[in-house]
Amino acid sequence: MMLLCGLIGRANGMEFPAAYWQRLERMLEFIAAMMDCGGNVPMIGDADDAVMVRFDPSPDFCPYRSLLATGAVLFGRPDFKIKAGCFDAKSSGCWGARPQRLSQAWTLICLLCRCGGCSPTADITYSAMPFETQREVRLVADVGPLGYLSIAAHGHADALAFTLAVSGKEILIDPGTYAYHTQKKWRDYFRGTSAHNTVRVDGMDQSVIGGNFMWVHHARSVCESWESDACRDRLVAHMMATCGCGIRCVTGVKSSSTSKRTRSWSQTPWNARSRIRLNCIGTATKRSLRQSRTAWCSCAETASS
Repeated sequence: MMLLCGLIGRANGMEFPAAYWQRLERMLEFIAAMMDCGGNVPMIGDADDAVMVRFDPSPDFCPYRSLLATGAVLFGRPDFKIKAGCFDAKSSGCWGARPQRLSQAWTLICLLCRCGGCSPTADITYSAMPFETQREVRLVADVGPLGYLSIAAHGHADALAFTLAVSGKEILIDPGTYAYHTQKKWRDYFRGTSAHNTVRVDGMDQSVIGGNFMWVHHARSVCESWESDACRDRLVAHMMATCGCGIRCVTGVKSSSTSKRTRSWSQTPWNARSRIRLNCIGTATKRSLRQSRTAWCSCAETASS
């Protein structure tokens, strides 16, 4: 939506300020960092696809690769080009230019690429080994604040949640938004802790819902350390839930013949009899949601201390 508005304005002689385009480029950098080799991006928090015009109705259309293809030409970014793979029909339609000129612009983008395993933002870390190949094992962990500003708008109670994709196939997922203004029970479920791959204490959400989009009490998560080298990615973080229970998480990906993943938890509860539930939301959830928006599945491990 924002990309189309800028391009339409430019085509009509109304140039948007430089800060607008800089922010769009940063948004595309985030997509490029989060997207796995299969073109999937975790559906963290509330999300509005912001689709104004569906240029390509085909079921295998990847909006993220398409955005990166457009951004590659718009900003002259070879790393976007490599992630996009090809210049699609939607990107061509956005430009409204002659196909030959677009083809030349696409070809002229230098095939140099910036790659790395560092965190794209201070709030979300990702690890992937081996990076950008069909042997990729990508884990994305959320250690950021809850939602937007003081009311935590559009946030989900997903502190220390993670997603996992292997060889471009989603294994453990974030089921996303559901819907904003229908079936409050399911809206609250999809925002709640039990719909995410993280810890739930005593059957309570980590944060307290205060309305359809806001939260009145916020869990706090902190990244203690992030280490990344040729052999291992390792994240250490902790979270303090609104119930007063503290959770510490160590997670990462080790480089080995089996690409082992490690994750451990420790609890410092205000109540020694608190019960911890670790939810695991798999790809069966995503398939079910495509068929019925009231379907879900989860598996859990329960422990007492």
